[in-house]
Amino acid sequence: MSYQQQARPENARERALELLEIKQPNAALKLLHEVLSSRRHKTWSPVHEGIMKLYVDICVDLRVSREMKDGLHQYRNLCQSQAPNSLEKVLLHLLEKTENLPCKDEGGSGEGKYDDLDDPTAPLKQTLKPPVASYTVNIKFVMEVHRAIMDILRSHSKLAHVYHKAAITGLTFLADLNRKSDFKRLCEYVRSHVNNLQRYGKSDSKMRNWDGWSSDALAIIMQTKLVILKLCQKLKIPSEMYRTLEDFQSLRKMGNKLQFNMSGIAKGYFSILLSVCLVNGDFYLVGLLAAKLLDIELEAGTDGEEIMRLANTVTLATICSPAAPTARQIKLIHLINNLSRIDLVDEIGQKYIQYCEPNVKSIFDSFYESNGMYLLQGDLSGLLDGVKDAKIVSFDGADQPDLQVPLRTTLLSAHLKMLSKYYSVVKISSLVSKFENIIGRATLEKIMVGTGRVDWRNDALRFQPPNNTKWIINLTKSLSKVHAEPVAADDVAFFDQIKSSLAEENLAAVARKSIIEKEKEDAERKQMEISMQGARKKAEEDAKRKQEEKHRLVIEEKKRELEKQKKIHQELEEIEKKKFIEALGQSAEESKDMSVEELQRKHQAKLAKKKAAQEKSISLRLKKLDYTVRAIRDEEVHIIKERLERKLMQHKQ
Repeated sequence: MSYQQQARPENARERALELLEIKQPNAALKLLHEVLSSRRHKTWSPVHEGIMKLYVDICVDLRVSREMKDGLHQYRNLCQSQAPNSLEKVLLHLLEKTENLPCKDEGGSGEGKYDDLDDPTAPLKQTLKPPVASYTVNIKFVMEVHRAIMDILRSHSKLAHVYHKAAITGLTFLADLNRKSDFKRLCEYVRSHVNNLQRYGKSDSKMRNWDGWSSDALAIIMQTKLVILKLCQKLKIPSEMYRTLEDFQSLRKMGNKLQFNMSGIAKGYFSILLSVCLVNGDFYLVGLLAAKLLDIELEAGTDGEEIMRLANTVTLATICSPAAPTARQIKLIHLINNLSRIDLVDEIGQKYIQYCEPNVKSIFDSFYESNGMYLLQGDLSGLLDGVKDAKIVSFDGADQPDLQVPLRTTLLSAHLKMLSKYYSVVKISSLVSKFENIIGRATLEKIMVGTGRVDWRNDALRFQPPNNTKWIINLTKSLSKVHAEPVAADDVAFFDQIKSSLAEENLAAVARKSIIEKEKEDAERKQMEISMQGARKKAEEDAKRKQEEKHRLVIEEKKRELEKQKKIHQELEEIEKKKFIEALGQSAEESKDMSVEELQRKHQAKLAKKKAAQEKSISLRLKKLDYTVRAIRDEEVHIIKERLERKLMQHKQ
């Protein structure tokens, strides 16, 4: 079979199966990859789905994540516009294949160990290149598979359910193996995808395969966030739980804009919040959340035991909570949807108390219904022992809540508050003997310090007086009722004595007033003089500083002018020096240490020498010319004489 025939999709799968039969999976993988990435076969057909499934099976058998990612990307580009359902089938097939991989150390397989005990170099080999267990390779491969599926479908609206199935499967897989760091890394991967969709995934966005936000897409993402919250609760990762709660709150705000109905996921969300508040000891919010869950359960008609647990939790948490919410708690109330009540005491007495256990009812009646008189006279240890085995809400995988300590603290604080209404002093020894076994000595001392003033020397707890601003008026009124009858004669003499001294007191007061006013005027005058002197001194200093600044500016201006002239002079010298260097025909390195005057003298000497050489050459030429002219004349004399003689001879003839 030729290569072109093998590259056709119809023949490639058969050829790959033949290669697998002869134990050549790498060659089969390469052949299928060439078919998927070929430019000749860009139209999807059902044959491609079978090829892709075989390709996925080979990648899983070989544990090659890089080729698997590349093949998935090629197949997504091939079928995303024509057959997105085929991509879904392939991805689900891949998830199903990875579920069967062994990812736990069985302890007796012997994989990843050196079995040659007779080889003395085996410990050295294991140190230099330690073996890798197969389950470790499988864990890494499964993680890469889930990340690849999530990366391919991060903005695919039609296959959003496949994305979130892969996310939930991967998170559950890591939670079962107790790999917290990898779990947090995958949570951050999901968070980045959701944040990108919130930032850029509008309805008019150009993101590929994204149809915009809808109620279905939001519901799927919220379900995934709820799974993350439950797994964080199981793994005890509070930091990731709080970050996921913040993400959930931002999604709820988006859901309000889309008019999204949260009734389907409200129960799970409130349960997670309830567990977080129980761990943090925020009993005010615990009561509100438990009341919200109780309303949901009553509407759904749940069995009696679950309703009893929630009712007990609402009642006991309300008893443990402070009388008024703090500012932080008021800010956190927005986490609870459609919350319209702040105080649950009246609602518990009217609606929820009927579902509580008898012991919980009795402690509620003792705390609220009897105006606290039972706390003053009754046995607190009996109340606490009664609610010790009360059933409250519990969560799988999380620490079970314990309300005994806050209940003891709250009941003892209320008891001391009731004592302060009727007593001003209480013996500390009696309180210690009565409550030390219930709450502990250290906690008891903290409560006593917060309630009143502790006098250890006299073994007394002194309660603070009531905050009454008119106590002195009430005291004077009460004292005015108990006094002796005054004698009239003594009163007249007393008032006459006061009247006689009024004039002197008036004069003394006027004199003192004048003295005080005079001293005040003197002090004001001195202060004015000091201020005027300071202002004058400051003005002189400012004038002096301005003059110095002006003088400094003039000097700097002159310096700048001199530097400018010096720079111009240096530039002119450089230009002149360059001319002399060019005239002399020397290099810059030879003449860099010579000044302009030296170069000028050297140039003049060169010119003089050149002139002398020219004059000498001219004189020599003149002499040569003179010699030549004389020689010519001498020759001409002979010739002229000969001519003259010939002419004379001719005339004679």
